[in-house]
Amino acid sequence: MMETSRKHKERAPKELGFAVITISTSRYRDSQAGKLVTDESRDLILKLLKDNGHTVVVQRLITDDKTMIQKT
Repeated sequence: MMETSRKHKERAPKELGFAVITISTSRYRDSQAGKLVTDESRDLILKLLKDNGHTVVVQRLITDDKTMIQKT
């Protein structure tokens, strides 16, 4: 490994904060209607992040709307 790569890895943070954003109009509508929403992909992402020592600082479920996506 090159010296610059080794130094970079040594100084890089070991824990990162992530935002997990699910874009799904149907799940968003169900959520707004008070229904229980399941999302296996989101759950897997959350588990993998946690298992690897990272934190999730933001979780959002939004609709497939250009403006909402841009704001989020």
